[in-house]
Amino acid sequence: MGTALVIASALAGVALLVLADRFLLAPRALLTAEDVVTSTGRPVTLVATVERDLLAFWDPPIAGAEVTFHAVDDAGRRTLGTARTNATGTATLALPAFDAPARLRGVATLAGPLPAFEAPFVVDALAPDRDVFVIDIDRTIARVGPLQQALRDNAKIRPMTGAADAIRALAPRYATVLLTARDHIFRAKTLEWLRDNGFPETPLLMRRGKRYWQQKAEPHKRERLQELSGGVRLAVGVGDLPADARVYREHGMRAFIIGGATSDGAKTVRDWKAILDDLSAAPPAPPSSASPPPPPTTAPSQSGTPGTGSPAPP
Repeated sequence: MGTALVIASALAGVALLVLADRFLLAPRALLTAEDVVTSTGRPVTLVATVERDLLAFWDPPIAGAEVTFHAVDDAGRRTLGTARTNATGTATLALPAFDAPARLRGVATLAGPLPAFEAPFVVDALAPDRDVFVIDIDRTIARVGPLQQALRDNAKIRPMTGAADAIRALAPRYATVLLTARDHIFRAKTLEWLRDNGFPETPLLMRRGKRYWQQKAEPHKRERLQELSGGVRLAVGVGDLPADARVYREHGMRAFIIGGATSDGAKTVRDWKAILDDLSAAPPAPPSSASPPPPPTTAPSQSGTPGTGSPAPP
C-alpha cells in the first residue's frame, strides 16, 4: 500500500510539473492542417485547427488565433490567405476550384505569442474519372495496433512487407488516400513514419473533433468516406477488420481484408503481394459519366467571419 501511494504521488507530481511547464513556463499551441482530396471543378476548403498543447488528449481549442496558409514549391512559398479560428479552434480558407488535375503542397503557420510547429498539408485535385484506392494504416501497412502506435517509438514500428512498393506500383492506376482512426495528435508522428519507411506522398485523413472513446473507428471512417464520395470516385479499399470492409462495400468499393478476418463481399488476402497481383490483373473501371459542376471564377469571400478566411489575390 505504501509503495503504491509513493508511486501515485510521484506520478501526480510529474503531471503537475508538466502542466506548470505547459501553462506558465513554456506554453505552446498544437497546429494541425488537414489534407484535402477532391476532383477538378470543385471548390476547395483548407482546414486547420489550433489547440493548447497541454497533455496527450487534453488540448482545448484556441479561438481567435490567426492561421496563414502557404503554397510551397521549388520556387519557395506563396501566401494563399489568412483565417482566424472559431470557438472550436478551427480556421478555414476557401480556394477556387482546380481546372486541371494537380497536387498542391502547403504549410499552415500560426501567428501570436504561442509557438507551434508548422503544419504541412496536401491538396489532391483528381480527374473526375480517376479511381481512388483507400488504405488503412494500423495492421494494414504498419505492423502495429492503434494503442501500440501511440506508445511505441516510430523506429520500433515495422511496415508490412511489400506495402510501400505495392502502393507505388499501383499509382498509375489509382490515386491513393490513407484513411485511419488514429487521433489527429499523432499526425506528425504518422507522417514521419511514412517518410522514414519509403511510402509515397499520399493524403492522410485522420480523426477530426472526436476522440476514440467518443466515436468508434467504423462510424468515423463511414463519415470520412461519405465526404469523399461527393467529390471523387471511390474504387478500392483495404483494411484489417470486417468493419473496414463494411464501410468500403457501403460505398460500392472493392474491399480487401489483409490478415485472417473475413467479411461478406470482401476478399481476404495474406499480404500486399496478393493485393498487387489482383489489382494489376483487374481491368480498369469504365470512365465516369458524371460531370462536375463548372468551376467558379473566384472563391467565395468569407473575410471577417470567425473561423473562415479569404484567399489572397493572385
